[in-house]
Amino acid sequence: MQAADFTDRWQKLSNPELQQQEVFQAGAPITAESVAAAKAKIVDGMHLAVAAGVDTTPFTVSGAAFFRTGTAGPTGEKLAVGCLVRIEANAAGGAYRVTARASNAMVARGALRVAKAQLA
Repeated sequence: MQAADFTDRWQKLSNPELQQQEVFQAGAPITAESVAAAKAKIVDGMHLAVAAGVDTTPFTVSGAAFFRTGTAGPTGEKLAVGCLVRIEANAAGGAYRVTARASNAMVARGALRVAKAQLA
């Protein structure tokens, strides 16, 4: 996903009901290397496509994914819900801020929990 597409979708999902955000302390010191390792873990673990060009610092990660639900849609295929995730690391404060936005509030909550678990 390109930066313009990510930014456009991020803005469209600005309804507070569709966003989940949490700030929490990191379990270990935050460095560029630890953020890179966390990025790889989150991208692989959540099957996120990294949004190219959004992050100008190694201390942020932005990605997008579609999560397939167990509910069948009109065509019989399982419904897919788009989700955007942004992780910002504050090395000086030793904390992460994770924000998840999705077209479904339950998916946003789930994405936040999974991203947070990947950072633990």
